[in-house]
Amino acid sequence: MTSGDFNMDSIPDYCITLSDAKHCGADSNAAVYLARPDGSLQNPIMLGTDLLPSEILVGNFDSDAPLDIVTVNYGNPTLSFLGGITESTFAKAITFPTGAPPYSHWFGASADFNGDAIADIVVPEFNGDLFPLLGRGNGTFAPAPIVCAAGGNTNVVVADFNGDSLLDVATASSDTGSVSILLGRGNGTFEHAIICPISGQMPCYSEMAVADLNGDCAPDLLFAGGDFGETKLFALVNDGHGHLHQSFESESIETWYATFVIAADVDGDLNVDAVLGFGANDVIGVAKGNGDGTFLAPKTYYAGHNPVSSVFSKPIGKLPARLISVFNSSSDLAITACSSVGELGLPRVFLDSGEAIEVAVADFNRDGKLDFATASPGSREVGIALGNGQGHFSKAPGPVHPGFTCNEERMAPESIATGDFDHDGNPDVAVSSPNARRINVLFGRGDATFAGTIVALPTDYTVLSIASVDINSDGNDDILAQDAVSDKLYVFSSSGDRTFGTRTDYKVGGGPSKVRTADLDGDGNLDVVLPVKSPAGFSVLKGTPDGRFKPIEQGGGATEASSDLVLVDFDGDCRVDMCLVTERGTLLILPGMGDLTFGEALPVFVPNPVRGCVAGDFDGDGLADLAVSPQNEAGVLILKGRGDLTFASSVAVQAPVGLSLMSADIDKDGDLDLLIPTGTAQFACGILLNVDNSPPTSRLSLIPQMAQGELAVGLAYYSQDSQSGIASTELWVRAPGTSEFVSGGVSGAGNQGSLDYLCAMGVGKYEFASRAVDKAGNWEAYPTMAEVAVMIEATGKTGAGSEDVLSGAIVGMNIGERRGSPREPDLVPPAVRAKKKSGPPKSFPR
Repeated sequence: MTSGDFNMDSIPDYCITLSDAKHCGADSNAAVYLARPDGSLQNPIMLGTDLLPSEILVGNFDSDAPLDIVTVNYGNPTLSFLGGITESTFAKAITFPTGAPPYSHWFGASADFNGDAIADIVVPEFNGDLFPLLGRGNGTFAPAPIVCAAGGNTNVVVADFNGDSLLDVATASSDTGSVSILLGRGNGTFEHAIICPISGQMPCYSEMAVADLNGDCAPDLLFAGGDFGETKLFALVNDGHGHLHQSFESESIETWYATFVIAADVDGDLNVDAVLGFGANDVIGVAKGNGDGTFLAPKTYYAGHNPVSSVFSKPIGKLPARLISVFNSSSDLAITACSSVGELGLPRVFLDSGEAIEVAVADFNRDGKLDFATASPGSREVGIALGNGQGHFSKAPGPVHPGFTCNEERMAPESIATGDFDHDGNPDVAVSSPNARRINVLFGRGDATFAGTIVALPTDYTVLSIASVDINSDGNDDILAQDAVSDKLYVFSSSGDRTFGTRTDYKVGGGPSKVRTADLDGDGNLDVVLPVKSPAGFSVLKGTPDGRFKPIEQGGGATEASSDLVLVDFDGDCRVDMCLVTERGTLLILPGMGDLTFGEALPVFVPNPVRGCVAGDFDGDGLADLAVSPQNEAGVLILKGRGDLTFASSVAVQAPVGLSLMSADIDKDGDLDLLIPTGTAQFACGILLNVDNSPPTSRLSLIPQMAQGELAVGLAYYSQDSQSGIASTELWVRAPGTSEFVSGGVSGAGNQGSLDYLCAMGVGKYEFASRAVDKAGNWEAYPTMAEVAVMIEATGKTGAGSEDVLSGAIVGMNIGERRGSPREPDLVPPAVRAKKKSGPPKSFPR
């Protein structure tokens, strides 16, 4: 991973190699992420080299203005040059040999080694040779004499180590536990290596960074070396003549090997600190520097799943110092903010899949059953999934709005809201296109398609959150949008005839946030609350009868910077309270005072950092509960409200990793269900059906569009009940053209586990169902099975295994006993239900 200002806006952009099989291909094995002014990232620009890149270099290799890219390719010992044409387009890759043997190099570095103002490249080979390649200024390279360094080279950095104003090279050797310094002659050739030993270095893996560690203006080295299960941090200080001596060796860090090390002043004290990535542990460690070449013990922070490379970005304007990390296997990027004292916040993940990151629920085809719409940046379209009223969804036939789908990257939608903006009774949608600085309004026809007319509402910068609500009580839904860059709330008042009034702006706190509305003071007018990235934690705007707003100063409710919030009456006093999700992922409850202010924040215990939450009565006791999604982890936690601003212990429910949460009564049974967009495909949205304390069942319908490849189905189950437990979990399958379900597998006893089912894929409708059986043989034992969750997920692959043709998940969740008698489940026919045993059902009525 590396950085460069590709669009020349003085904000670093980022370039990565793609290692995940779902992305890698001739036209998609590297990506460029352009940064927005608010520090968020646009959708990736995919690049291809026809080979497997292991290192990516940025520089001016062809003497024109736009930055170029060169990849170091593993396996085939070559370089691929992608010349920059504009800020977002690159020429087709041109490949050149490095002269090294196959499978012999992984890393590279670029700099001007011969003083001709053209970027050159050095590539270290595993056996110790260094291959210089001198740029000709037209995107091609000429080989220079090979230099021998120590064997087992695993990394390379560039600096002037002997103070002669000529650039030198340092390589790390895991074989010998040493660093080789190769002094440059200024003509693209190098002196013989100076070997600098490292005492106690354990072979296997080495990472290196260059910086002035002791304030003498000479470049020193940070070196993270170790074996599987243990890592040490080493510092080597420079004598000014190219000889480096070890000044520091840390205690062994009981973890897996370091995946990267960065030298940066994280806390602003003018001393260089060490930032280490431990991908296998999902953490980043920060070792504060003492300014003399020694370091304190590292403090670790959660970093997301398996960070393998990272870049440090200094503060720019209002943007704080940040770490930008790339994850292994997924190739997603995360931005982690650094505080002024060097503390790291929680990572904000940007998915390179670019698919359904937000959903909106409405009855788009007017059949009385709830559907959902998705905003998909990757496919650059709005999609509709039609519901059957039982928790199953299928893609609406045909394009819902052909005119909106386009090839312009700037039009990609990211946020979506639904409402009736033209007063015709049909659900419409509003979607933000941050790169185009506009909100697009699409008007529904009532048949899951949209009219040809698109109304574009202008914004100043980046809108990442939209809400739809009637703010002036005229019967027309209006649009509220928060701009993450200008710190403004935009209000667009609908006239009910597909036109909107002049935009009204209100100054609020900064940072991308969710727009929430409620009547906080009981005057009948909707007020607005937004989470903000400031110590106040939130902004409040008082609503007036004519749809205008007035900012309200907050007193005792001040907390800390936040990323999400929900508004609901948690204690039954008829005053709206607030649940705040802080940037650290903690939960705070603020009691509403009924006068647009909030009382002192009360912490709510959650076992893991939280991404987002929704509120609702999930267990039917008349009290508001919370459903929260953890940061970058699978599952949902249900926190049952006690009616006094406190909550009972959380109940864990199996669910896919989600980007957000939404609640709605999907199956029209009177119980709130949950939707979880996963970002893995356009319609990949986990559906958690609240099954009203009935046996834990799960259903999924899939309709492949092609008859080739394989259909893979996985069932996962989990029980909170350690006394009764699960005796077995069953998966049932009904293939196209058949009338009965057949067994797809039965698990053994245990409180958690999984089943896998694989079959050849044909065209038609597949249905899957499951149920759990307790140790007494009962499958409808309500009290004992009250906290069991079962999840089915399925994915279809073509014969080549390179294309996802379907993806989905549906979950049954039980969260405890309810008031009144539980309803009879309808998954199994009455004859089987009466036996209360786990015999195979003949058919399923739904």
